[in-house]
Amino acid sequence: MRNFVELFSEIEKVSNEFVEVGNDIIIFKGIEYKDIKDEWRRSKLVCIDKFIRGEGYGGYEKYYINENGEKVWKSYYNLILVRDKKLYGDNNMDKLFKNEIDLYMKKNNNNRILFSEFMNNFDNNSLFSLLYNFRGSWRVNSYNDRFENWVRRSKLLVKEKINVYNRLWIVK
Repeated sequence: MRNFVELFSEIEKVSNEFVEVGNDIIIFKGIEYKDIKDEWRRSKLVCIDKFIRGEGYGGYEKYYINENGEKVWKSYYNLILVRDKKLYGDNNMDKLFKNEIDLYMKKNNNNRILFSEFMNNFDNNSLFSLLYNFRGSWRVNSYNDRFENWVRRSKLLVKEKINVYNRLWIVK
């Protein structure tokens, strides 16, 4: 298996720019699909950020006008490179998700938040979300039950009966 340094030097050659997220994660931006090697796709340290049209999260498309005057779209992708595959293992992911909850509670100056509020306002560009891309193809808060499982693993989920409905709360 290729190591982090070798992969970094290879990907850096075809990337327009890169951003470091902490010491362990590097996001390479603006890589054309044709430049992505098969061995990078098979590596446990590289993830192709999911494609969404328009600039922003994942890849993006830009067009240029060819010699016939036609619009031609070119796809660009972001690659995420991690230093070690243990970063997106269960133990580390549990810690990162609990940190996301703590940050949200501190931001709102509250030790008790409604589960649905946290899920709807979850930051899909956070460190946890980047590493979650290695585990699956959906965003963290795409499905209620998957998101609820992450909150349950943090051991902060409390179910309370309000009127006749059960409400889920995240309580510190």
